[in-house]
Amino acid sequence: MNISPLCPVCNAAPETIIHAVKDCLKAQFFWNSFSPPCSAASFFGTQLMVWLRINCKLMRQCDVYELDWAIIFPIAVWVLWLNKNSIVFGKSSTPKDLKAETLAKAAEMAYLGIAEKHRKSKIRI
Repeated sequence: MNISPLCPVCNAAPETIIHAVKDCLKAQFFWNSFSPPCSAASFFGTQLMVWLRINCKLMRQCDVYELDWAIIFPIAVWVLWLNKNSIVFGKSSTPKDLKAETLAKAAEMAYLGIAEKHRKSKIRI
């Protein structure tokens, strides 16, 4: 098999996990559209595991979206990863609105979490 070592999204850098979800220019454009709740240097300048840990724990609410960053962030990483895979495996023919998809899934996740907190169990144990 002849597989290019370059990122299939930008074709400008070697494909790595950190590049796919954070360092690719298209990923950076995506992240900047959310205005992450920390400085750009801090957001884009950390190693993968530190970056994931910090952002997954950041419970600061994003005023525009009325959702906690800790909900938006992991969903956004997953959406970026799925989008990259759909490009690699030729399943994506039209560009998607990744931000809208992320916010819809994050809102659903937040709703399910809130609804679960208020649900009373009707099953006797």
